[in-house]
Amino acid sequence: MVSIRITMREFEDNCQEISVEKCGIYIHIPFCRKKCLYCDFFSGGAKNVDWQLYADAIVNELKERRHELLNCSSAQSLSVPTMQSLSNPAVEQCALPATLSTLPATLYIGGGTPSLMPVEVMREMVAEIKRIVGKTDSWEEFTIEINPEDVTEDNCRAWRECGVNRVSMGIQTLNDAELKAIGRTHDSAAALSGLRMLKRYFDNVTIDLIFGLPNQTIDSWRKTVDTVLREHPQHISAYSLMFEEGTAMTILRDQGRLSFPDEEVCLAMWNYLTDTLAQNGYRRYEISNYALPGYESIHNRRYWLGNPYIGLGVAAHSYDGNNIRRANPHNIRAYISRFNPDLQQKKQSYKQVGSHSSNLLLPNDHPRPETTGAIKEVGEVLDRVPFYEEEKLTDKELLEEKVMLSMRMAEGLDLDEFRTKFGENTCSLLLKAAEKQIKAGNLALHGNHLRLTPAGIMISDDLILQLIM
Repeated sequence: MVSIRITMREFEDNCQEISVEKCGIYIHIPFCRKKCLYCDFFSGGAKNVDWQLYADAIVNELKERRHELLNCSSAQSLSVPTMQSLSNPAVEQCALPATLSTLPATLYIGGGTPSLMPVEVMREMVAEIKRIVGKTDSWEEFTIEINPEDVTEDNCRAWRECGVNRVSMGIQTLNDAELKAIGRTHDSAAALSGLRMLKRYFDNVTIDLIFGLPNQTIDSWRKTVDTVLREHPQHISAYSLMFEEGTAMTILRDQGRLSFPDEEVCLAMWNYLTDTLAQNGYRRYEISNYALPGYESIHNRRYWLGNPYIGLGVAAHSYDGNNIRRANPHNIRAYISRFNPDLQQKKQSYKQVGSHSSNLLLPNDHPRPETTGAIKEVGEVLDRVPFYEEEKLTDKELLEEKVMLSMRMAEGLDLDEFRTKFGENTCSLLLKAAEKQIKAGNLALHGNHLRLTPAGIMISDDLILQLIM
């Protein structure tokens, strides 16, 4: 077994308290040039997409839901929107009052591949979003996910003009054979070229890396990490390859057509990453996320802290900060229909979107509506496909989420907050469940926080299950 070489002192030094207030907006762009073999996120092909129609739907969804921002920190429910609100001139002209309590602080455009969206469409969409919420200042953090092949001088300038101040690029690896094995559409040269260009335009650049890839070796991983660090990105997210049910990667593994590094090699890769990043000044503030001081993701921390956020777009998720989660349907046609009340005037454009909807756009776990050809009338799909799913979390589910999300962060679970929310008896039971792993060195008490130790990070899923069982 390869040892973990981070000291507890080094780990504790990474545990910074970061205050995150207000709410955030997430926009899902579900279109890709090509599906990566390991990806289980909802996405569809980008060919023949009517970008303006999709952007209009996102804007219209926010118009219906902007009232949720009025009290997003104490919202009790995500209300059911109405079609009438979209066609009401009074609603159309009204923006939220511009007060600190209502203005979302962060915007995150993820996917899919958001960098495929034409910049003029994105510019109009973002401007309209700011108008709707009454925001006149800059976003505290505005992130867009991009692919290396979309990084051009013109796009960088346009993204910056839109207000983007943080860019997230998926590199995954700088080994061309490994990139090809996972179905990425860029090569290492494009990744490095894109990273260098992004650094010229943006002060906050984050990249994604993956270890445990097909035929990846410790030497190839070291080369990737070392090369990336020479470019000095402000933030790095690094993940172990996950085999999600139904993905092409999992199928190829099960068929024996791809080989992967074993657990010991993956642990050595993780050790090298963590040691090297620490030596270069990066702090691990979440299990898979490392940042130079001051560059932790504000928006993503909302998820881990249980802050409210509104998700717009196909398959987007929302949380009211209290006990209601909401998920939009995995159905592009139904979504566009739902949020385009004047769709009949755009029928030809909509037919184009509908006619190219494939099983990628409407996956098997969300059956395709039984329509023949393009949709005939607005709402036809909605008669058979629920607009969204809403879940009210039970007290037990809230407890489980609090433990699971808090333990992912370097600072761990705030026991005082936990005790206040769930009671003294529940907190005592939690600490009782943690005793064995504290003695084993996998968990640690630091002041009023329960944390994973460096050794515990590698078995974090098992440890968290033990705490909430």
